[in-house]
Amino acid sequence: MKLGNESDRDAIYMTHNHAIITNESSHYTLYTGASKNVGGPVVDCIFPDLVGIPFSTRDVDNDGDDTIDCSNEFGGGWWFNGTAGCAACNPTGRMPFPSLGVRNGDVDELHWNNTVDNLASVTILMYLLPY
Repeated sequence: MKLGNESDRDAIYMTHNHAIITNESSHYTLYTGASKNVGGPVVDCIFPDLVGIPFSTRDVDNDGDDTIDCSNEFGGGWWFNGTAGCAACNPTGRMPFPSLGVRNGDVDELHWNNTVDNLASVTILMYLLPY
C-alpha cells in the first residue's frame, strides 16, 4: 500500500508492506506491516493508531468511541480511531479554501499532516494490490 502527497514539485509518501483490508462483514478493517518513508519525512497516518480499525463513514460510525463521530467531524470516510484523536490525517476531507492554499487548521480539511499552515495536499494516492 502506498499513501502520500504528490505534486508537480515533489513526491513524498509512506509505503506499508503486507497491507490487508478485510471484507464487508468485518467492516473493511485495516492491517499493515512495516512502513517506510520515501522522498522525505511524512507523517505515518496509519501505524500504529489505525491498524486493526474498521472503516467509518458518515452513516456507519466504526471509530470505537461512542462520544465522538469522527467521520462526521472530519467530513468523510476513513479508518478513524476515536480513542486516539480520530486520525493524524484526513485524506477524504474538504479541499481548503482557497483551493490548493495553506490550511487554516480545521479538522475537516483535506490534509496529510495535521499541522496548521502546511500546504494542502495536491494529490493523495492510495494503491492496493490484490492479495
